[in-house]
Amino acid sequence: MAVAHDAASESAVSTSAASFSWTHVGGGSARGAIVFVISIQGTGDDTSVTYGGTGMALIGSGSDTDTEPGTIRCYYLDNVATGSQTVP
Repeated sequence: MAVAHDAASESAVSTSAASFSWTHVGGGSARGAIVFVISIQGTGDDTSVTYGGTGMALIGSGSDTDTEPGTIRCYYLDNVATGSQTVP
């Protein structure tokens, strides 16, 4: 089976919130979801991400504290629910 892109969404930029969320509308053929959490504050403070109330698995991360401080983390969830889902 080929992998196909179904839908994308982006949260509002948050500069100081301890937590935030947005609604993602996946298509009827959605099978999985990937969420990237990016922090330009040096080290990321995210401890978990959920999709429609289900916890996502942290599958990768990277950081640079030398030249341009920042952190990125990648979360994944298989067998996601279709339709509008909250991503906090």
